[in-house]
Amino acid sequence: MALVLYMAALALSSGLAGLMVSQILGSYGYIHGLNMSVMAAGGVACAFASLQLFYMAGLRLIFPTRSRVPLFGEALSQLAALSFVPYLLHLPVPWPHPALQKFALFIFLGVFGAAHGFFKLVSFYAAIRGEPASRLPMLAWLLCSGVCMGGAAFLSSAWLQTAENSQAMAPLQTARHAVNGQYATARLTPERAAIPVEWEGGSGAALALLLARPEEDAPNPEPDAVDDADRIARAYVTFEFDRKNHVTIASTLAQNTWTEVRLPADQIPPNQSKALVYWESHKAPAWQRYLGIRPSAAMDRRLLVAGPCMQQERTQATAPNIVVVVVDGLGADHVSALGYKRGTTPSLDRLAHNALLFSNAYTPAPESAAACATVLTGANPLRHGFLGRRAGPLPEGLRSIAEIFKENGYATAAFTDGEQAGNGLERGFFLFDSSQPSPDADSAAILDKAQSWMAAHAGVKHFVFVRLRELGNFQWREQYAPGFGKGAEHPTPLDTYDSAVAYVDRCLGTFFQAIRGSDLGKCTAIAVTSSYGHDFSAGSNAIPSIGLSERSLHIPLWLYGTGVPKTERPDPVGLEDLAPSLLALAGAAAGNKLDGENLLAGPLKKTPVSMSGSPLALSIRFDRWRLTWQSGRTAFGTGETGAGAVLGLYDALQARRLGVWADVSARNPDLTARLRTLLENYLKEGGMRH
Repeated sequence: MALVLYMAALALSSGLAGLMVSQILGSYGYIHGLNMSVMAAGGVACAFASLQLFYMAGLRLIFPTRSRVPLFGEALSQLAALSFVPYLLHLPVPWPHPALQKFALFIFLGVFGAAHGFFKLVSFYAAIRGEPASRLPMLAWLLCSGVCMGGAAFLSSAWLQTAENSQAMAPLQTARHAVNGQYATARLTPERAAIPVEWEGGSGAALALLLARPEEDAPNPEPDAVDDADRIARAYVTFEFDRKNHVTIASTLAQNTWTEVRLPADQIPPNQSKALVYWESHKAPAWQRYLGIRPSAAMDRRLLVAGPCMQQERTQATAPNIVVVVVDGLGADHVSALGYKRGTTPSLDRLAHNALLFSNAYTPAPESAAACATVLTGANPLRHGFLGRRAGPLPEGLRSIAEIFKENGYATAAFTDGEQAGNGLERGFFLFDSSQPSPDADSAAILDKAQSWMAAHAGVKHFVFVRLRELGNFQWREQYAPGFGKGAEHPTPLDTYDSAVAYVDRCLGTFFQAIRGSDLGKCTAIAVTSSYGHDFSAGSNAIPSIGLSERSLHIPLWLYGTGVPKTERPDPVGLEDLAPSLLALAGAAAGNKLDGENLLAGPLKKTPVSMSGSPLALSIRFDRWRLTWQSGRTAFGTGETGAGAVLGLYDALQARRLGVWADVSARNPDLTARLRTLLENYLKEGGMRH
């Protein structure tokens, strides 16, 4: 009778212990589904029973007795597991103080431990004082203990295998996601869903990723994910190299922006070249690490995760940081360093004294998007697809230098104002920031964001692209005062423009000084250029024009900093030459054909070609001459809209100096025919595509 009672009590306590542990594991995300619950509960129940039976075998070995009191005592000790019932059934308990609710689990375990231990002592002393008996029954207890232990091993192994197999991986597919105007290529990642990452071992690079709560206007948002994500204030990002090696970084999520998490290279174990990266909303207990598996993913809690990617940490031998600043609408004719009579650009003038200055640089198109696409790809507009009304997308086979820099361990970021991503120009940028801090935000705000980002990434090599659009559609602002129209009741368009140029120059001066005044100044190369200029040939009171004129196409171009010679170069160059030059500074291979040439290799012998519109008009600069030709063809295709015609042959130097355009094609038929042939050949070799 006592034995039957003990076995029944043991079965009950083992089952309750198994259910208790199963419920605890489930609360931490280690149980999902009935099968896993049964395996975990069964494994724990068998292990618990095995330990109890082993204790009885030991008791029979040391103090064999005929007394039934030890069995009754053991039965009572097993019934102590009934203290788990309120916890398992979530029964309300009238706690004396609400704070005790937080410790309910430990209280229930404590009650069980106290009662269980007390009756264990009862059975122990009963065995000591009982009438001695044979030790042979001990073998039966050991056999039962071994059987239970075998069951525990089998069920636990099955549960562990199922848990490992069910560990969720993050979605492979990434998409462009925006957070308050800041774009990143990311994935909507459930909590504890792992992202695999591999790298070249011993590269000395940090691992970085971006986190953000999803916005309602993110691509294909899920309302429940957005609501839950809003409640996530802190993320614990774990880099798991193997079961023994892992690093967890706690990060508070910023409001309405991306939060960067970076694992320094010295925290990556040696000889490691891959890891699993996942995030959790709460810090995992230490015992989870010893368990060797992570909990299952919480599909109702998600964050946007961009990356991880490798960022090369800076050393003395590291290639320089690269900064490119494109100022829309800044014509070379209004830069004092290039001969303009007004002192519009003192900051750029100081930069020019210590830079590689190109006095004859030309844009491939007097259009902002087309010129920026050329800067980022080294391709002409006929290849990259940005011209006229066609704004991309960037062809898949054409790689941007941001992609190449990123592959070479650069942290990459772009800063502009109000530029929507999606046309391909954002490719390769870890962060593409087009947010506007306020409706009145100007160049100073954009440059401040860029400078802050650079300071935060001073420890890794980085590529930064900045586009300032203030001069593209200039109008009078208070910050331009007093400006060049001082004293006039109504400043002329020319005065307003020059005042705007001077203001942007002051902003650039502050930006450059921040770089030079920090450690970044010793390891950073800067390129400053423009996408087009404004042509005031019609007079200071007239609205300037933008087209295939010398004044619109002639732009400033400086290269300054680490690895750049200090001199002025008069040879004609184009914006397509900037990409191969920057890649050469970084020691990176282009990987695909570029239309430009390396400016650092020496003077170039080229005839820059610019274009606009559809039907496609082209303009070529040859020696002192500029020929503009209407091709009569569509820009992207084989269609024709009419017969081609020469629009004019001009003396570019005279036009630049005097603003007077005199067509001399009739007096120079041979030169006109020669330049037209060059443009026709350019079209044939330019790879016009549909």
